[in-house]
Amino acid sequence: MSRILSREDENSYKESQQMITSITRNIRPVKCKDHQEENYTNFCMSKDCMRALCPDCMERHTQFHKQNSTYPDLQSIKSVKVKCKQKLMEIKNNIDQLYDQIEDLIQNQNLDESDEGIKKINTVRDTIIYQVNSYFDQLLDKYRARVSAMIEKDEKIKYIQDRLSLMSDEIEIMSAKMEGTAAQIDAFNEVQNLDLNGQLNDIEIQVQDILNIQQRQSIDIIVEESKIRMLKTDLVQYIRLGQYIFYDQQEQLNQQAISQPQQSLIANQSPIQENKSKYQEEINTSFPDHVDTDPSFDNKYMQSNQNSFYAADESQIAQIEINQNSYYESGCPHKIIPYYNYQNKKLYMIDATTFELRNEVSINEFIADQGRTVITPRGDIYMIGGILRNSDTEKVFKYDYTEEKFTERQSMIYARSSFAAVYVDKFIYVIGGKRDGLACSECEKYDLVQNKWKAIANLNYSAFSSSVCTFGNNYLYKFGGIGPGQVQNNNYVERYDIQQNYWQIINLMHEDITGIHSIGPQKMFALFFNSGAIQINDSTIFVFGGQLEKKMQKSSFCFNIKKEKTNNQQNIMHVLNRFDYIPLPSAGSFTSNPIIHNNKIICLQNIDNSVGQGQSSIYSKKKLLVFDGTNWIETIYNFN
Repeated sequence: MSRILSREDENSYKESQQMITSITRNIRPVKCKDHQEENYTNFCMSKDCMRALCPDCMERHTQFHKQNSTYPDLQSIKSVKVKCKQKLMEIKNNIDQLYDQIEDLIQNQNLDESDEGIKKINTVRDTIIYQVNSYFDQLLDKYRARVSAMIEKDEKIKYIQDRLSLMSDEIEIMSAKMEGTAAQIDAFNEVQNLDLNGQLNDIEIQVQDILNIQQRQSIDIIVEESKIRMLKTDLVQYIRLGQYIFYDQQEQLNQQAISQPQQSLIANQSPIQENKSKYQEEINTSFPDHVDTDPSFDNKYMQSNQNSFYAADESQIAQIEINQNSYYESGCPHKIIPYYNYQNKKLYMIDATTFELRNEVSINEFIADQGRTVITPRGDIYMIGGILRNSDTEKVFKYDYTEEKFTERQSMIYARSSFAAVYVDKFIYVIGGKRDGLACSECEKYDLVQNKWKAIANLNYSAFSSSVCTFGNNYLYKFGGIGPGQVQNNNYVERYDIQQNYWQIINLMHEDITGIHSIGPQKMFALFFNSGAIQINDSTIFVFGGQLEKKMQKSSFCFNIKKEKTNNQQNIMHVLNRFDYIPLPSAGSFTSNPIIHNNKIICLQNIDNSVGQGQSSIYSKKKLLVFDGTNWIETIYNFN
């Protein structure tokens, strides 16, 4: 019984016939490798053979199969080509079917109110709203009862009520007298001579006095504003999103949905059940058990330059706690912010207390561009590395205040530029940078006392133009930078253990008003390069400004190091929060480390030269930013 073809089947059949006709017409002869005068005419389709044959090859090939007790499957070149094309078309059709099924699966994911998850969330919300409404209804009833009780206890009110009752009774008696015949005339006289206005005025005055007293003696309504602002945060204790859960029934449905195409297409693919444990492991790695997961992180945010998916908690007061000792030693005679202008070869010194330009010195030595300037707590100024005469340099200089010149110190192990440099406890640490134009991972430290450099552990990921700061003199934290190729953003936070000499990649968390969540893949959050970074209290690093590609940034965030005990073990979480909480007054990057002095952050900001000011503005103009935890103050300096 012949099957009636649908329109789609007819079209597919026509396409197949057209393809076969086209193949037959377009077959080009291919010369045999063993018999150059002959063309390939046949193909052995035997599984262990699969080779093309010319007429002269046929007899020898048949003999080969006989010797091996196998059978040749000889077919014409035309036939083989048609079959191969048909197989490819079948695979292509299977792929198209799979793609359509995936598209349908995506389109059918629009959740409605019948979804069990939405039902559960709405049920909890209704329960919480009911509890809140019940509490406030009871509170209002109690308030009304207390006000009534307070009024009823007032003796003056009772006295006024008694007087008004007596006056009302007297009016009723007079009205009754006027209805009688004997006393009617006398009642008329009493009413005409009645004067209660004076008494009523006196009562009105007393009532007004009572009202005034009641206003001054109202019941105090105690409102904990700070706790109200934390209400949303507390809700995460009652309901939150957990990890992904695999349901066997749903897995079977998914497996059925993608296994409908022909088996040949998926023969080399692992079954879904085998992938389950691996996928669950990946999910649990990105979203650990001890924190809530946040489904709001979508891949669309990976392209966000401003990390806009991290909303600041607007209910909080815009203030960040700065509680660190001054960077400078108490007896330091040079509490300054140094800046060296590579173009005019001048060293400028800004007073860290008055913010006035204290001194400028012409420098005859050849100091490199794109190096780093480090001032120690004693006020010693070091110029390290950079680019000199178009090449990376390893040279290091120390400023002599008496001679007003730089003297050369021991050179670094590696010549480099655009690196990060930070002072910690009589050592200067140099992190990453560029060598021969490429990002590097090598790190080293300089002993200020012995004037010696020593290699330390390498970064896990090479980077230049990173931001590095100390934390408790025990760790260095490296944020972002630029990775290999000078275009790839290094999106990792790494921590260096000074005592143990190793770098660790930090698993970033995110905190908002709903709780703490894992960020997951690092590329979901954009770390800038040439940002400012500094420890501001016992648990927080403040990161601000920087650059992403060619765009300067004014964003900021707090990087909190949180410690918690679980099963008698102390765990450390690294939590990002307060995004754009207190942004910079203007966008810009930083190539020198900020410091804290008099409980204020002080730093030199590079002015954005993308508005046509020219390359020289990078050197000739800087902004001195001062931050007290609430407000930024900026001053522009012209270093000409």
